[in-house]
Amino acid sequence: MTILRIKSAWKKYQGKDFSPGISHILVVLIVLLILLNTTQPGYAQWDESLLVQSPDTSLFPTITVPFKLPLSLSELNADLKSSQLMVYEDGNQFPSESLDKVRSGVHFTLVLNPASQLDTRDTNGVSPYEKLRDALVDWSQTRTAYSADRWSLMSDAGVEINSSSDRALWVNAIKAYQPNFRMLEPDLSSLETAIDLAIGRVVPFGVDKVLLYITPAPSPAQIEAIEALSMDAQSAGIQVNVWLVDDSYFLTNAQGGALINLTGKTGGNLFNFTGTEAIPDPETYLANLGYYFKISYQSEIRETGTFPLRVVVTTPQGEISGESVPFYIEVTPPNPILIAPPAVITRTQSKGEGSELSPTKQSIEIMVEFPDCRPRPIVASRLYVDNEVVDERNSPPFDRFNWNLSTLTEAGEHSIQVEVEDSLGFSAVTMLTPVQLEVILPEPETGLTSKQIVFLVLGLVVFLSLAIFLPRIIREYWKKDRVKGFLPAKFREESSPTWDLSKNIEVNNQAVATLIPLYNFPGDLNGLLGFSRSRVYVGRDTKKADLIIDDKSIDDAHALLHHDGENFWLNDLDSSFGTWVNYERINRRPVRIQAGDILHFGNCGFRFTIINANKPQVTVSKYEPAL
Repeated sequence: MTILRIKSAWKKYQGKDFSPGISHILVVLIVLLILLNTTQPGYAQWDESLLVQSPDTSLFPTITVPFKLPLSLSELNADLKSSQLMVYEDGNQFPSESLDKVRSGVHFTLVLNPASQLDTRDTNGVSPYEKLRDALVDWSQTRTAYSADRWSLMSDAGVEINSSSDRALWVNAIKAYQPNFRMLEPDLSSLETAIDLAIGRVVPFGVDKVLLYITPAPSPAQIEAIEALSMDAQSAGIQVNVWLVDDSYFLTNAQGGALINLTGKTGGNLFNFTGTEAIPDPETYLANLGYYFKISYQSEIRETGTFPLRVVVTTPQGEISGESVPFYIEVTPPNPILIAPPAVITRTQSKGEGSELSPTKQSIEIMVEFPDCRPRPIVASRLYVDNEVVDERNSPPFDRFNWNLSTLTEAGEHSIQVEVEDSLGFSAVTMLTPVQLEVILPEPETGLTSKQIVFLVLGLVVFLSLAIFLPRIIREYWKKDRVKGFLPAKFREESSPTWDLSKNIEVNNQAVATLIPLYNFPGDLNGLLGFSRSRVYVGRDTKKADLIIDDKSIDDAHALLHHDGENFWLNDLDSSFGTWVNYERINRRPVRIQAGDILHFGNCGFRFTIINANKPQVTVSKYEPAL
C-alpha cells in the first residue's frame, strides 16, 4: 500500500520542470512524508486496559473469566497464548488452566460522504464510487456471518440502515443509493451521525464497532472537527477505516493528515483510491475483530465473601491488565442426608444345627445436598456405627454403604452416622440416628426317643380316660351310697318311686313348702311346686330324681332337698352347673334354707316358701292357681 502511495505521488510531479538535483530531493521528501504519515495498524497508548467481565462461578472451584483486548491490541487476538496470562484472585496469583477464543461478530457501518470526486468516470464510464460499491457488495455476500453481526449505512441523507442483522437489506440499500455526486458538497454530517450512534449503541460482549468512511479530502475548516471526532471514536473503542477518494497529494498536507490521525488513533487503516489502485479486502480490517477470550483457573476460595479479580496479559510491548467488578461467592460445606434409615433391624436364626443369623449386612444410603448451590465431587465418605468406622469409601459410589452385622448377636440399640468430604476439603456429618437391633433365636428342640413317645401316648390315653369316666363314677358313687350315708339316720329312708311333678301327688292333702319359679320353664313346670316327702331329689332323669326339671343345665341327679321336722336343708350332688342359695354356690355340705330364699338349680331359679312350719311332712304338688 505504501508503494502505491509513492507511485501516485510521483505521477503527480512527473513532467514538472525541475533540475535533476531538485527532482531527487522532492522524491525523497515525498517518500519520507508518506512513511511518516501513513499509519499502519499499531498499538495505541499503553494506558488502555483489558475489559474484564464478572467471572462465571457456576463450576466452582473452576472459575472462568471473560475478557477482551483493547481495540489497539486486536492483532494479538490471532495468537494469544495461555502462557501470556495470569489471574490475580484476592491478591493471589493463579496460572491459566485453559484459554478459549470466542468470535462474537462486528457491527459494521458504511459511512458515505458524497462529492464530485466519487463520480469521476474512467474511460469505461465507471466512477470510483461504483468500483468501491461493487467491491463492498461482493465482500459482504461472501463473508462468514456470525450471530452478533450487524449492518448499518449512513449517507448525507442520514441513517439509511441502522443495526440490521439482515445483510441482504444492507446490500440492497447500497445498490439503491444513487445521489447526484456532482451537485453535492462534502461535509462531516454522515461521520458525526455514525460515531454518535455507535457510541450509544449497546452490543454483546466481544462485539467490535467498525466504521468504513468513504470520503474525499476534507477542507481545512473541517480538520479541527475531525480531530474531535477522532478522540470520541477512540474513547468509545470504535475502529474507523478511511477510503480517501482523492488526489494522493492530500496525504502530504494537514487535510489528509487529519484522516491519517483519525485511523491511527482508532486502530484503523487508510486507503487512498484514485480510481486505478487495487481495492483492499474489507475482511482484512475485521480479521482480528469481534473476539473475546475466556480464561479458566482453579480458585482457592474457601469461605463466603466478596473478592477482587484482575487479569494480566504480557505482550512484547509490556503488560496490560484489567479488573472485574468484585464478585460475591457463597461457599459452604455439603449436607449429607440419610435416606430411609432402618428404625429396627431383626436378625433371625433358622432351625438347624450350625445355621447363622440373618441378615448378615444392612445397606445404608445417603444423598448429598450443597446448600451453596455449587455441586462438586465427593472424594471420601464414611459410615460410623457407635462412633466407629465400619465402612469407608474412597472411590465411587460414595452414597451407599454396607454395615456388617455378622458380629452382632445380641439385641440392643446402636447409632449410625455418615461423614462426607468434598473436593474443596469441606466435610460434614449426618445426625446421629438410633437403630434398634432385634435378635430372634428358635426355641430349643427336645429330642424324644421312641420309648418316650410310646409312654407319652399311653399316659395321654389314660389321662383322657380318667378325665372322661372318673367324674361319672364318682357322681354315681355319691348318689347311690355317699348321699344316703351323709344324711342323719332318721332321714335315711328308701327313696320313693320316681314321680312326675305334672302329677299332683299329696300327702295328708297339705303342702308345707313350695318352690315358686322365677320365670317360665318348658313343659308343665309352672306355678307353685309343693313338697309331699321329707326328702326330694331334684334332677333331669325321671329315674334318679323326684322333682324333674327338663333343662340342659340340670344333671340327672342335681341336688337334694330334705326336711328334718324343724328346718329345711339343701345340698348339691356335684352337679355340673352347680346349686345356688341366694346367688351363692353350695356344695355337698347341707345348707339350711328359709322362707324367701332364692334357689338356683343350674340356670333354673325358684323362690322357696314355707306354708305350714308345724307339719313334719312335706308334700309336693303342682301349684294350681286359685280361680
